[in-house]
Amino acid sequence: MNCNKHISEKLRHIFGQQIISAIENPEVIEIMLNADGRLWIDTFDGIKEYGSFSNEAARTLICTVASMTDNLVERNNPDLSGEIPFLIDGQVSLLRFQGMIPPLVMKPVFSIR
Repeated sequence: MNCNKHISEKLRHIFGQQIISAIENPEVIEIMLNADGRLWIDTFDGIKEYGSFSNEAARTLICTVASMTDNLVERNNPDLSGEIPFLIDGQVSLLRFQGMIPPLVMKPVFSIR
């Protein structure tokens, strides 16, 4: 198994079907989690509410992405920014990821583009 496929499989597991569906939708430009736990998607038709995501799941997702990209997210380093390879229809796409945890923000937030 090549590294990109392995990383994509791990990401599919931590993202969950809701986020994966948005990532694979060509109409979706960005996926955003606000501190209130509401998930939003930005599409060619505008921004739409897309469900919710728990604080625990968001923190786990951010910390896992940090680990996969050889970064550390903690109280003294609460901001993560980077690119992660992701397989979509057999092609590697680079997803831009931004995640933040307290104390920089009230609750974990992230954005995937």
